[in-house]
Amino acid sequence: MIRNVPNIKMVGLNTHRSLKEVFSDWRAIEKKLGRKIPLWISEASIPSTDNSGKINRDSLQAAFTAQCLEDIKNASDVCLGVTVHSFKDNPNATPTEKFGYAERHFGAFTYDGKEKPVVNVIRNGWAADTQTIAARQATIAPLIKQINQAPLLQ
Repeated sequence: MIRNVPNIKMVGLNTHRSLKEVFSDWRAIEKKLGRKIPLWISEASIPSTDNSGKINRDSLQAAFTAQCLEDIKNASDVCLGVTVHSFKDNPNATPTEKFGYAERHFGAFTYDGKEKPVVNVIRNGWAADTQTIAARQATIAPLIKQINQAPLLQ
């Protein structure tokens, strides 16, 4: 599909699987296309409960997020960045077939605003990685300029 839309400058991807696999797959796609198309991971997370919404998995959510941040740090040739989690759990989220009641527990904060362990992972991960952040900002600036100058329809 990307081959049929040559003006694509960047792709956003929402995933709940290993980013190492995603980046490996994306490198193969870029090779096949013969050009680079940077990725933005628009959501990479897992819920802090099981599908019943009753078993707490805060530590698993934090560990998964730490691995995602590490994978992204090591994939600057492919990935520009990530949006991690919802800001806050949503008690009104409709249970889904895939995640059940866990759909309500993707937040970095609980319903009542308390930090989950994942907040420290995010805080510490980005604070320790200012060089990578600066490099990505330098990479994305010309891309944003191109996007802003491109006509909406060609």
